[in-house]
Amino acid sequence: PPPVPARPSQQARTPPRPATTPILSAREVQVLSLVATGHTNADIGRVLHITEATVKTHLLRAFNKLDVSDRTA
Repeated sequence: PPPVPARPSQQARTPPRPATTPILSAREVQVLSLVATGHTNADIGRVLHITEATVKTHLLRAFNKLDVSDRTA
């Protein structure tokens, strides 16, 4: 019989994530959910207790992952 490796590689234990599947952070999902319900960046910042600049950062990262250019896409 073939030898059994003592420790499987990390790659063998964790299936690779498809390159086409964007993975959004929990915060990105929260921000996008609030955008979808009509909140402004300032509103979102107040609701989530983060700055408006941080809201914009979360949106930019989410848009990049989803391959969209802005909140109307």
